[in-house]
Amino acid sequence: MHLFKSSVYPHFYPILTIYTGKKFIFLQYQMKRFVVILSFLLCTAFFASAQSRSSKIEIYPVPSKDNKLYVRLTSSVAGKTSTVELRNFIGKKLQSVKCGGKTDLEFNDMRQYPEGVYVILVKGKNGKIEKSEKFLIAR
Repeated sequence: MHLFKSSVYPHFYPILTIYTGKKFIFLQYQMKRFVVILSFLLCTAFFASAQSRSSKIEIYPVPSKDNKLYVRLTSSVAGKTSTVELRNFIGKKLQSVKCGGKTDLEFNDMRQYPEGVYVILVKGKNGKIEKSEKFLIAR
């Protein structure tokens, strides 16, 4: 039984029509598939945000006005880390500190760098970048 058939919007036809049989089952299948995909995306986003919060790099003081910059790593990240690098926004390496399993690291002589955006790179024991964080130097 047809309630409405739109010639102006033919793509609305299955929604605006009551079907018996295959078309109704097709719409139910599409809705179930949509709900499954939406649930998967929400769960993935939730677990990704929880994981990123647990393995965060803390940089302080930000914006940096002092001569020293402190970096705190979680113990799980510090165990996998060999070096922590300070780079300018272009990517030029400015300083490097060996981690050695320490969670609190310190960069000295920060006053020599001009105001701007800088990046801290955490490199693993294989030399691969594990984490990165941006920060600002403002005086």
